[in-house]
Formats: sequence, C-alpha cells, structure tokens
Amino acid sequence: MGRGKSGKTLWARWLTEAMRARGVNPGVVDADTDDGGLCRYEEDAARLRGDDGEEVEWWNAVLADSEDRSGRPVVADCSHNPGLLDRVHTDKTGFRDRDFRGPYAEIGFEVTKAYFFAPDAGDADAFVTNGAPFTTTNTLLVLNEGAPGERGERQFDSVLAHPAVRKAIEHGAHVARMPRLGENHREIERLIGFAKGEVQRPDVLAFQRVRTRTWLERMEAGFLPFSRELGLG
Repeated sequence: MGRGKSGKTLWARWLTEAMRARGVNPGVVDADTDDGGLCRYEEDAARLRGDDGEEVEWWNAVLADSEDRSGRPVVADCSHNPGLLDRVHTDKTGFRDRDFRGPYAEIGFEVTKAYFFAPDAGDADAFVTNGAPFTTTNTLLVLNEGAPGERGERQFDSVLAHPAVRKAIEHGAHVARMPRLGENHREIERLIGFAKGEVQRPDVLAFQRVRTRTWLERMEAGFLPFSRELGLG
C-alpha cells in the first residue's frame, strides 16, 4: 500500500522473485486501480477487473480453497485507494482490526501489510487516512530510499516524526528501509579504474549488473529480519 511512485510494484516484483528463488511459487494479485502494476510483468496475475471491465472478486479467486493453491503465499500489489483496501476483505473491516480474526485466518492465511513512504511529509499525511487505519502488529512501514524526495541522512526524519507514524510504531508496526537502486561504490571504483587506464573499456552492461546485484544483496539484508512475515522462510 502507499501513494504512486513509492515503490510498491518494484518491491512486490522483488518479493515474488525472492520467493521463486527459494523454490516457492506465489500467487500474484494486481490490485492497482491506476495504471496497472504487477500485470505488466506477470501475465497470470489476478486482476481487480475482468476483461469486460466489471469488478471481480479477485481475492476470492486467489485465496480459493483448491489443491493448486494450498500452502502458497500471495503477493498483492495495491493502489492508494481506501475503498479498494476495504474490499480486500469480504466484511470490509478485517484490515482495521488489530487482533485479526477474519476470513483469511479462517482459511489459514496470515496477512502482512507493507505500507510505502517516499521521503516527504506528504506521504506521512496521506498515511493518516489510507494507511494508519489498516496498521496492525503485522505491518511493515517501508521507507523507500530510492523514491523521489529529499536526499541525505535526514531524508525520512519528517516521516518518522509524524504523529500517525509514531503511533503505528507504538502499536507494533515495524520499520524497514528499501535501498535505492542507483549509484554504488563498486560501480564508481570501476569507472575510476577506467579513467586511470586500469580498465580497457567501460562495460556499461557490467556496471548495470553490478548495480542490480548490489541492490538485490541490500534488499535481502534489509528485509531479512522479516523473512517469516514475508513468506521467505
């Protein structure tokens, strides 16, 4: 959950592939009402609307009690839409209950919510109406270091100081940081080596691979403390 460009789809793609790397085949749900999220990369993703444009009970299709889905985790990419978040649950109240005992639990699902923040106070303000009501002890508040906004060591100070965010943490929500997919020291060192003549040619593709590999390593380290909640073992 979270506002546009806060990192929801990128993180959901990472989580899906991290599960697959561990031999787990997750169900995938694209519940983004704006321009589509995971469906751009996952052709089999369950959608919020059918081919005829009519809204569908996608959660029921994904969480249906069938052998092929037994024991499988589900990754859902949601939009910043409070009405949608209500509809994730059949009685439209389950995400608001701190002691979650709704239909998901009845069929054996544990639910972890991840709410994403860009480094600006606007996201914290939006959290008041679209995130805080859904915050429970099994919630991650993800600070995306790569999202547009303030840069530097103090980039998330205003977010963490926001009363609604502080209250969520007091009620048991956990804070995690999503690393920026961008410059890193290895890439810079290779560029310096090329400038000094120590490297014969700049291998742009190699730089991109190093950047991606470093980011994946940082993602694994950043979310390692929440492996159980995220279905990563």
